[in-house]
Amino acid sequence: MKKLLKQALVETAAALAVFDIDDTFSVKIKTFKSDNLHTLALYRSRSQFKGRGPIFWVNESFVALCEQQCAEPLKQLVLTLLHEYGHVIYEFSQFRLPDLSADIDNVTDDEEDFAETFAVVVKNNAASPAYRDFIARYMAELRRT
Repeated sequence: MKKLLKQALVETAAALAVFDIDDTFSVKIKTFKSDNLHTLALYRSRSQFKGRGPIFWVNESFVALCEQQCAEPLKQLVLTLLHEYGHVIYEFSQFRLPDLSADIDNVTDDEEDFAETFAVVVKNNAASPAYRDFIARYMAELRRT
């Protein structure tokens, strides 16, 4: 799992860099409790505001869960980490950029929808003007603070 995570972090950072996202985050492999046994990963809520950057937890059963879902573990882990980073942006907008939060809510159903779409847009380097605008505004404020 550690080798897989190391490669996924390289690929995730490269995908984020295309969108000029150079934020740092921590990823920890963790045993998930019974209510999250089938969850691939989680963003530790509000960890981005604690001074060390966002923290993501990856289920120690990640590979087995991917095999059950017929997903290729490396591709799925990169997509999962990008999804979790989408939660970071959504949360940041809610607490620090109310105008951005309102704009996001105008084009998405909810936080999960935003995170899912963010992951796909970034993974595929998609030409999404709305998401590129969201990311640019987020990064401008992140660099300012």
